Amino acid sequence: AKGKVVAIETFYGEFDYETTSDEYILEGDGVIDCGTFSIKAVEGTMVVLANTTKYLSETVDIYVAVYDSLNRMSAVKMEKNVSVDGKDEHTFDSELTIPENGYAKVFVWKGNNTLIPFFDAR
Repeated sequence: AKGKVVAIETFYGEFDYETTSDEYILEGDGVIDCGTFSIKAVEGTMVVLANTTKYLSETVDIYVAVYDSLNRMSAVKMEKNVSVDGKDEHTFDSELTIPENGYAKVFVWKGNNTLIPFFDAR
């Protein structure tokens, strides 16, 4: 695939787009509520994962992907096995640079390399 752009999407079991459609696209500052967590983008590719419940969170993996102006992924950083106590926050600074007219996406997966999107619509 030299010189080609390849996109791979992985799905585990049945894919119900409606329940996992919060793709966590945060351009600039933004906040997304996904039940147990709120995900906030703060200046560039710094992400604050806040546990909105009073309980210990599930373990999750956080990925920040940066795309250029042509929608091509140019970089990705991850932090694995993140667990946040109830009413607490965890900050992940991926230290990536968003190119001019580019953007970043935040993906939160259930922990331990499951590749199952974390989405809790409670």
